[in-house]
Amino acid sequence: MKNRLLLSGLGVLLALSGCSEPATEVACDAPATIKLVKESVNSALLMQTGADDSVEFTYELTGIDTQETNSETGALVCSADLAVTIKDENLNDTLNTAINYSVELNEADKKLYVKVFENTP
Repeated sequence: MKNRLLLSGLGVLLALSGCSEPATEVACDAPATIKLVKESVNSALLMQTGADDSVEFTYELTGIDTQETNSETGALVCSADLAVTIKDENLNDTLNTAINYSVELNEADKKLYVKVFENTP
C-alpha cells in the first residue's frame, strides 16, 4: 500500500520548485542544484503521501545529464535518475523514476531556482 502511495506521489512531480541561498555556479550536477532537487521532491512526497515522522525518505540522483542550455538566460534543462528509498517500521524499499529539472541563476538576487518535472516517455 505504501509502495503504491509513494509511486502515486512520484507520478505527480510536476513543476516543483525551490530556490537556494546565494550561489555562483549553474550546473546540473552542482551540489547546490542537487540539494534543491532533493528538497523539492521531499516536500512534494511528504505533502502528497501524508507521510508522518515515522517514514524516512532518502534520495539519490544518478545519471545526471545536461539536456539543453538557454544561451540568453544561462538556464539549464537537466535529466537524471531519481532513486527514492522509503523506510518505516514495515517497509524498506527503493523506487526509481526518471526526472527532468531546470536550474537557473537569478542575476538580481544570485539565487538558484530549480523546477522538477517527472520525465514522461
